[in-house]
Amino acid sequence: MGWRHDVSRLIGRLAAAAETRWAPLVVAVAAVGVWWLQAVAIPLAGGRDFATYLGAYSELFHSDPIDLGYVLGRTPLSPLVVGVLLDPFHGALAEPLMSLLYAASVTAWFLAARSFGGAPALLTVAIVLLYPGYGIVMHELSSDSVFAIAFAGWSLLVVRVLRSPSPRGFALVGLGVALLVLVRPGNQVLLVLAVIPLLVSARWRTRLVSSAAFVLAAVALLAALTVHNGVRYGDYTIARGGNTRLPFERAFLTDRIVRPENGPSSRELARAVRRELLPQEPYRSYGVHLGDFFSDPSPRMIDDLGALANRKWGWENDARILRDVAIEAIRTHPGTYSRGVSTTVWDLLHQPVFRVLYSGSDARQASGAPEASDTQDTIVIGGRTLPRPTEGQRIPAPHEGGPTSPDGSIYTVWTSPTEHHLVFLRSGDEERYIALHQRMDELRANVPDRAGNYTLALRLNQASRWFPPPVLWLVLGIVGLAVRRPAGMLALVTPAVAALLVIVLDALAIPSVPHYAVPAAPAFVLLAAGSLAGPRRATVRMPP
Repeated sequence: MGWRHDVSRLIGRLAAAAETRWAPLVVAVAAVGVWWLQAVAIPLAGGRDFATYLGAYSELFHSDPIDLGYVLGRTPLSPLVVGVLLDPFHGALAEPLMSLLYAASVTAWFLAARSFGGAPALLTVAIVLLYPGYGIVMHELSSDSVFAIAFAGWSLLVVRVLRSPSPRGFALVGLGVALLVLVRPGNQVLLVLAVIPLLVSARWRTRLVSSAAFVLAAVALLAALTVHNGVRYGDYTIARGGNTRLPFERAFLTDRIVRPENGPSSRELARAVRRELLPQEPYRSYGVHLGDFFSDPSPRMIDDLGALANRKWGWENDARILRDVAIEAIRTHPGTYSRGVSTTVWDLLHQPVFRVLYSGSDARQASGAPEASDTQDTIVIGGRTLPRPTEGQRIPAPHEGGPTSPDGSIYTVWTSPTEHHLVFLRSGDEERYIALHQRMDELRANVPDRAGNYTLALRLNQASRWFPPPVLWLVLGIVGLAVRRPAGMLALVTPAVAALLVIVLDALAIPSVPHYAVPAAPAFVLLAAGSLAGPRRATVRMPP
């Protein structure tokens, strides 16, 4: 029994130390050390959709961007962070700065948990530091890592404001939501949290003023972005492309419930596909018929549908017909869609994140990358031998895969089933396009070129596989809330609710991509730690 007493005393001392003034500095230093230990195995690298962030950053400061798909398809904060990390000193500061940003996010979660006591803070920071998936995401340059950093800071702000609510504090929380939207457009779903001020313990007038302050602060910044995009790019929007994703991408690509017979919009889209897309290359040579297009879709087809919608129904509609088609599909097949969304939510809450490994032939096999011989396979269609499309898709590339130009002045011309090139109608556009991609290549070359350690990276992937998934912390948190009824429940629950909102929104639009869930997963750790190790409501003493 003596060793139990010693362990209990040690934990008590550590919990007390977590509440000291210097504890955040210790946490930050430890986090920097953890990041660099992981960097031995997995150096900083480009993450998901990396090229789009390079393109958006390169175009942000141009008075007349050549490809509006970059600057309007992304909100500006993620491209700006990625570019600022890579641009100065040829990327020499990228890893040091990223390690500091990782440390800032970990410290933010520590401070948020410390609002509920030293023990929750100690437990939260230990789990987050040991979380392999969180570390993997924070060694990749994309909106995933930027969102992880921003969400950690916003969660700290939410906890502190809810522990001491005021209209001014909720205005800052609303402003924080707007900044999260500037990281990822889908974070607009967090605007529904404007109801949170109505749940605090205060007079109704104060609650209503706080809720209004939340909304006005968020809307003011988002309205400013909308006006900026309208004045500068001719499109009054926060970001383009939402209609091709929510809920169309899931309905078309994942659940495969889009059919011409679903409704009038679906029939209209099918007619346009049959007349204007399928007779063109590469669809014609690869034998894609209307039934195949809808029953066996691929991501490249979504690109073409977006371009087709903009060309046929107008740039200003932002492919609205695809949203209408998706709604018709969901109304016709509600069970299939709801089951698909539920499955994806579950996947996002329990699937681990892995770092793709590229180190020799063994690494290529481990990462699922195709061998050289696989890329040279051919297929026979209609008696004609053609190169097999990569990634298991039906066509080798989208029919319209060039830059986004509202006036159609840049378009793709196909000269064979696999060969195509861009045509530029306006003088100087081709030179600007080439300059843009040269600039993107310069930024890409600034990514650290260290090889890392394949064996250690494999071990990190294995650790990520076996580490407790986010759903475990969520369940423990819910149990803790029900059994212990901890103090500050609203502050404890709100970051987890925000994380769930983000995850559910992603599931409504796309298939399971764990990178979407992991950046918000520490909110579930905070919920579990605070509800299980924090003080009960009856014993809490409010801070002065």
